[in-house]
Amino acid sequence: MRPANTPEPRDDVDHLFARLHSVAPPPDLTARIMGALPGPLPAAPARVAPAAPPAARRPWGWVTAGAGLVLLVMSLRLGTLLDDSGALAVLGQIFADFSDFLGDPGDYLAPLASELPWLDLSVAVAALALFWFSSSAIIDGIDQPRPRQRTPRRPSDAVAR
Repeated sequence: MRPANTPEPRDDVDHLFARLHSVAPPPDLTARIMGALPGPLPAAPARVAPAAPPAARRPWGWVTAGAGLVLLVMSLRLGTLLDDSGALAVLGQIFADFSDFLGDPGDYLAPLASELPWLDLSVAVAALALFWFSSSAIIDGIDQPRPRQRTPRRPSDAVAR
């Protein structure tokens, strides 16, 4: 590594960049490009108002944010409740020995059903459904860009230059 006070030698690329300068485009460049286009140009499409004004989408944004916050809190709460109640231990036993679970699922599902915090689980599922629905409503309200219609090229439209 070189010390900071020594200048680096200039290589060929530096010499080439030093010789570059900006060039002004020819004054008739736009006219020549427009003249080279085949056929008549389509008219500019009229501006279409958005499907829903931003004020109408704002409540869905708040609903989505609220549902996401409830979903976040409930997922944290469900994690601690499942750990404290022993339901995670039962789920761990199910996945540790799945063939034993398939042999007699009642031995595992009965304690699991009694240990699950059903109210918190139903609130989390409802928040997930509300989050999904409200975020879909926001996305459906966004205007999607439409592809431009292109006019087909015909050999008779080509202009010899």
